[in-house]
Amino acid sequence: AAVGHDHAPERARSVLAWVETARDRPLPVTHVVDPGNPVVRVSDSGPGAHAGHRVLCVELRHDTPVGKIDRAARAGLDAAGILDADASATVVFLGAMDTFDAPTAATRDAHAAALAHLHDARLDAIVVGGAAAPGADSFNEQVVAGLAAAEALS
Repeated sequence: AAVGHDHAPERARSVLAWVETARDRPLPVTHVVDPGNPVVRVSDSGPGAHAGHRVLCVELRHDTPVGKIDRAARAGLDAAGILDADASATVVFLGAMDTFDAPTAATRDAHAAALAHLHDARLDAIVVGGAAAPGADSFNEQVVAGLAAAEALS
């Protein structure tokens, strides 16, 4: 927008729930590979839960309706065998939001056009992160972009 070009990429939808459960041992990042299970990945949030509990970050299928996140998270954890048999599970946060650029051909083409427009403006600026390439928002990409910016500035 700063150089007179509108760019509003299509966004992918992310769905997650934070579930506190009676579990005293950490859970490594766990991928659930079951097309019938709405849970796709679970990670342990680390400290911060009540004593003897863990808070699990539960990532669900992108098409899980908001009104079904709570039930889907609990049922998916149970079906994957992640919840202990006698464990209670309390959803302490849930949400569905548009997050990163959708990896579609239209998004990539629109980004290329916006980036070309930005370069044509010949700004005295270093383009980094998601402005440099769709999907360039991972930690590794941020480190590489930071190094490139430092080199350009020295």
